[in-house]
Amino acid sequence: MTKISLSIVKRFASILTFAIPFLVNYDLILDYFYRCQAPFLDTGLISGIMWRNTWALYTPEVSGSSSFIQTHTTFIYWISSAISSVLPLNSVQNFGLFLGLAYAIQAIVIYYFLLWQQPTWRTHWGYVGASGIGVLFAFNGITQAMMGYPHTEIAGSVLLIAFLCCWASRRYYWAIAPFVLCLMVREDLGFHIFGILGLVLFSQLLNRQFWQDALGRWTCRFAIIAFLYSCGALILQDLLFQNGDDALSRQYLGYPPFAHISATLLKERLSFYLSTKQYLYLPALSTFFMALYPLPRMGLTIGFIAYVPWFLLHLLAVSEQPGLLKGYYAFPYVVSLAWPLIWPWIQHQPPSLKSKHLAVRVFIVGLVLSVFGGWISPTAGTVDLSAISYKADVRAFNALERAINTSSDLKPLYVDESVATLFPKNFQPRERLESYVLEQDRVGTVLYCEPSLESKSLEKLLRSQSFEAQYQVRNTPLKMQTNVSFKDLHPRWQAILDPIDQ
Repeated sequence: MTKISLSIVKRFASILTFAIPFLVNYDLILDYFYRCQAPFLDTGLISGIMWRNTWALYTPEVSGSSSFIQTHTTFIYWISSAISSVLPLNSVQNFGLFLGLAYAIQAIVIYYFLLWQQPTWRTHWGYVGASGIGVLFAFNGITQAMMGYPHTEIAGSVLLIAFLCCWASRRYYWAIAPFVLCLMVREDLGFHIFGILGLVLFSQLLNRQFWQDALGRWTCRFAIIAFLYSCGALILQDLLFQNGDDALSRQYLGYPPFAHISATLLKERLSFYLSTKQYLYLPALSTFFMALYPLPRMGLTIGFIAYVPWFLLHLLAVSEQPGLLKGYYAFPYVVSLAWPLIWPWIQHQPPSLKSKHLAVRVFIVGLVLSVFGGWISPTAGTVDLSAISYKADVRAFNALERAINTSSDLKPLYVDESVATLFPKNFQPRERLESYVLEQDRVGTVLYCEPSLESKSLEKLLRSQSFEAQYQVRNTPLKMQTNVSFKDLHPRWQAILDPIDQ
């Protein structure tokens, strides 16, 4: 190893730290969509919103084209939409690019922050070790669960970590960019920032030097701006969409608020957490233990204490998905995992070597326990990274989209959930398979995945109709049944369909 130039090792370590999470997650998204495993809610919906949209962020045509801002102020989709308008990417590739970058940035931020605070690591093996830790952080137990139900909330955690790293290292102007982008991910991210910085301010309440230092002043500025932004975003939603989607009541509070809460509900949820959320509570327990023994250093636990309100909100949620912390709902705890690395740098005085080493130990132990917890957790949706093997033929699906745009002779046309997810802007709500109600309705064509996410609705439709022809969409798991013979199909359809003998 010592015969290899240090600069070469550093360069390759940086590239691998970024490339591995990016390529795995980009491939995972293509695998998820093109194997027709992605549900329309919320994965297909989001991929459609963030692709070539307007400032109002309308939901795709297949879901009714209403402004998504009434649900979440995800203004970061403006950036994704602008980029997708100039790049030759379909909605699936654009979604994969966004999430791939999010996980890659998560790894590279930890990699560089480790090297910045540990100068002794700037050796051949040090760069390799920091790279391995960065990649492992991108695949911690929380993100493993999120990969099973892809969502853009991971960007909020990643940008918050990037902001905290810049802030703690006194690069305040650098911190502005991830701070602003983090606020753009969702309307409540300002409260997340305020929760952490507020606890930092409280912990330094009696430290006069902290308040006189630039760190104290900048911490106050960021905390106040973050809090006011989230308050303003919620007020804006209420003013613009007075009869809009009240996600807080629909998902969390219920109607009337908290009327659904019972001792049985709380017992069931706590039991579920205990049996499935090892990747959350094992790192939390290890962090608290190492923060208390042998000397109390409670600053290490700020990352977990700040999200106690988040835990309670979900424990009491009316909806099952957030109530069980499934999929992406545990995304803030990615920040909690990273916090021990940041803790030594929030003091007025430079941290001692002992404090820095303790912080790294607490971080690595929590990370290893989180990864281990992700492997052993039986939670539905946790992805098996070893199963990523499918290589989607993007050209086949792009050709199918071009054919769909010339499908007037195939109407009335119905599509199942997988097709609606793949092409959310190419169909109307009435063309969804779930809209098929009456058996006497005439159907010209049905385009679906086999096996279908809506197998019962599909079987009902196929039993009530007698289609003249059946086709396989080449290089895809999609099939089409129609009353149009092959010779009468548009040339674009003929180029991608293989007739199936009935």
